[in-house]
This record gives sequence, C-alpha cells and structure tokens, in this order.
Amino acid sequence: MKNKFLKNKIFLSIMVIGIFLFSREQVNALTISPLRHTLVLDRGQSNTIAITITNEEKDKLYIQADIDGFSIDPEKGHAIFNVKDEAINWIKTKEGIIELEPNQTKDILFNISIPEQALPGAHYLGLFAKKTTAENDGVVSIGSRVGSLLFLYVSGEIQESLFRETFKTKKIVNINPNIDVDLQLKNNGNIHVVPTGNLIIKNRKNKVLETKNLNDSQQKILPNNDFIKTFTFDNLNWKDAGKINVDLSLKYGLEEQEIHETISVWFLPKALIVIALVGIGIIFIILMSILIAFRR
Repeated sequence: MKNKFLKNKIFLSIMVIGIFLFSREQVNALTISPLRHTLVLDRGQSNTIAITITNEEKDKLYIQADIDGFSIDPEKGHAIFNVKDEAINWIKTKEGIIELEPNQTKDILFNISIPEQALPGAHYLGLFAKKTTAENDGVVSIGSRVGSLLFLYVSGEIQESLFRETFKTKKIVNINPNIDVDLQLKNNGNIHVVPTGNLIIKNRKNKVLETKNLNDSQQKILPNNDFIKTFTFDNLNWKDAGKINVDLSLKYGLEEQEIHETISVWFLPKALIVIALVGIGIIFIILMSILIAFRR
C-alpha cells in the first residue's frame, strides 16, 4: 500500500486520535498551541515545527522543551506517556531555558530529521513545554508540563496486521445466566488500527440472544500495543440451556481486513440442575424399591 493511498485515508483518523487523547491543557496558567501536529516525511527528510507557549501568570516563568513517547492503555484507551520510541532521538531543539514574562508568548522550534535507515511506520510523540524554576543561578525542573501531540509517519509501505491473542470464556460451564468473554488483540503492524465489529451470542437453536459492539469507543491500537476487553452477556434464561456459541466478527485497517472466529460454552441453569438431581434421586429410589421387591 503506497503513500498516496495513505495520505488520502489516514489524516482524518490521526486527527481523531488527537482529539481523543488531548484536550486544551494548562499548567499554572501556562498554555500551548496547537494541540496536534501531523507530519509525513520520507527517509532522509527534515522539517521544523513550532509550538507556541503563553505565560498567563502574574510572575515570570522558566520553560524548557521536552519530548516524550506515548502509547494507549489497552483496557481504558487513555494515553500513557514515558514510552520509549526511537523517534525521540530524531527530534532536536536549539532552545535552552526560555524566560517568559507575564502575558508574553514565544515559540519553541523542534527540528525533525528522519534517518536514511528508518523503517516506514508511525510514531506517536508529545512535544512539551516543561515548567522549571531558577534557583541559585541554576534551573531546576519541577515537572509540570503542557504538550502538543505529534503524529509522525515515516513514508513507505504500510503493514496492517492485527492478531487475535485471546478469545475465550472465563468458564467452560456456566450455571449463572451470564457469560464473560475475554478478548485480546495485538497490533503487529507499523500503523495504528481501529477495530470495528461485533460479538454475537447464540443458543443451541442458533437464535441470536445478544450482540455486543466490539469497540464502541473507537479505541485505537497503536503498533506493538494491545486491545484488552471483557464482554458480559447476561440475557440468557433457562430456555437457552445447552451449548452456547459466541461469534467474533471484526474488521480493521484501510483495506478492512477481517477476523472471524467462534467459541463454545455450556449453559446449565441452576434450576435445571436441581430438577435433574431430583429426577435422578427419584429414579434411584424407584430402582432400589424394585430391586428390594425382586429380592423378596
């Protein structure tokens, strides 16, 4: 899949991720804009982007640039920072310590250079302005920072590969009218994907009992990241006793690749178990009575 197809299809998805992960942030009235950058570069190519910071406090602030990688929590879908990414080393800034007077605005420039040997794929980074404090003619970081997301893509062949790691029920036999299904997906490609589709539960007569949306929050799976979720089906009743099938049907990627799979579980309601045990008990008593009568 080539670059032209990528550029026509991917930008909207990337911008949606940005909206999902970042809202306008403030750290002690230090503001930043824009909140997102999207950049597609060839190997060996360079570019410079800027983030604008404004001091809305009444006192002078000391600021320094910071760069970080992020991934997405596989269960909650939230951004997780402090993630290692080789692309962090591709980004440099000439800015040292920036002094911001009250109501003053300045730009921080980030120079991005893609190595010739870089592999095609996506990198998810945060460009931060970190608040520091001057002490004894030195500068000490105090940790507060605001950032702009950078979605950096090294152009080349896209590899979309979503693998089903886990698809199973927590129990093989269920006596309660609910079934828990664990699903784990692994992104082995070099670009993020958004899985869509459903999980459908059916009884022994192939009747659909309930349908669950696989990813109603439109959670993104970044490269080398997982999607982990437990689905609970609780619309079963005693008439559905017997073999239960759970069908997984999902699509992902620009070419809408598909994954289909079915697992089975047994549903044996408590009431039926009690009835069966009572019936066995009655049969046992009858047989014993017949045996005793025969011996006499």
